[in-house]
Amino acid sequence: MKRSMLLTAAFLTAVLLLGTSPMLAQEIAQPSPSDEPIVAENCGGCYQDAYRSSCGVLGLGRGNGLLGLRGNGRLLGRGYGYGGWYVGVEAMFLNRTRADNIKIVENQNAAGSPGFRETMLTTHDLDFDDAWGPRLTVGRYLDECRAWEFTYYGPMHWRSTVVMTPTEMPANLTFPFHTFNGDQMYDMYGNVVDVSNFDGAEDVTITYESDLNNYELNYLFKYGCCCPVTWLIGFRYVDLDEFFDYESSDTSSPGPSYQTSNYWINTENDLLGLQIGGLLDGCITECFTWRFDARAGIYANFTEQHTWMAETNNTVLYRDFITEDEEAAFVTDMRLEGRYHLTNCTALTLGYQLMWVDGVALAPEQLDFTTTPTSGSALNADGTIFYHGAYFGFLITR
Repeated sequence: MKRSMLLTAAFLTAVLLLGTSPMLAQEIAQPSPSDEPIVAENCGGCYQDAYRSSCGVLGLGRGNGLLGLRGNGRLLGRGYGYGGWYVGVEAMFLNRTRADNIKIVENQNAAGSPGFRETMLTTHDLDFDDAWGPRLTVGRYLDECRAWEFTYYGPMHWRSTVVMTPTEMPANLTFPFHTFNGDQMYDMYGNVVDVSNFDGAEDVTITYESDLNNYELNYLFKYGCCCPVTWLIGFRYVDLDEFFDYESSDTSSPGPSYQTSNYWINTENDLLGLQIGGLLDGCITECFTWRFDARAGIYANFTEQHTWMAETNNTVLYRDFITEDEEAAFVTDMRLEGRYHLTNCTALTLGYQLMWVDGVALAPEQLDFTTTPTSGSALNADGTIFYHGAYFGFLITR
């Protein structure tokens, strides 16, 4: 069901973009059919001395100051000809913020009732290293002032693992369930059960993983080819999946001498929607140019969480809930990029990207410490993530 909804949304968006392309282009200057130099009237900028070459319309003319915002007469500030293709390949290195600060291990031997004792570990102790992945951009110019562009980056994968063992005395690591009668709770069937594996464990292993994929199809256009600003409207799909696992090992539980039990949560977020944005181009020298890129959109988030928990070497099931929902989400990102043009058709790129994602289901934020039969069945899609990091690569135009 979810997959069919995604395909339907993508198809309708493509139809919308194709249908609006002629209207968006009504006020845009048309390309010259001649082989003479194409220089828009009263346009300055890095590409003022443009002329045709085997790569299209080349423009590596002299700059016009530190920022070079007088306009370059070409789409996207590249100065290349219409009807051609461009491909960008880059390596991205992104860091991301953590989930909300939630207590996940407490000291069983400390004063207080279950769930309110001394904190020994929180989700903020799970630090992510930078993740890396490729970004691929493929575009085709319709004319000097319009283009279609597809961008993908991912898969970006983050993983953090923390292993804890008692430091004061045996069996003092406890998951902060709000248990009653010592270590009892209700399972999903309404039965009163023991959580002895989670209450007073010898070893605890916490694992948190997150994966990100991004897909975009954008229509780029200028209102007047002298303008240094390029506008965009497009379709975007963001796929964010997470996994959180609490593994508790206990040698003092009844039965086998060593038992390991798990409480894990998996979340899926499929964000689909339209985005708008703009790109501002300028030059510093005749070979070094820069770009500022900003875009934002409101998305439908088709989200799901799966909670699973079992005891006694995972042979006795306590929780198994799958919950789906549709929520509104918001994504915005900005990039600042520098380009060094090696030849008429190639350039090196180096930049920094910021991305803010709001309204998603993060795995640790689905943890439920209550002990009712429906505990763990709710879905929380109020999570926020901030990504940031550098990237580098190259751009080829034909």
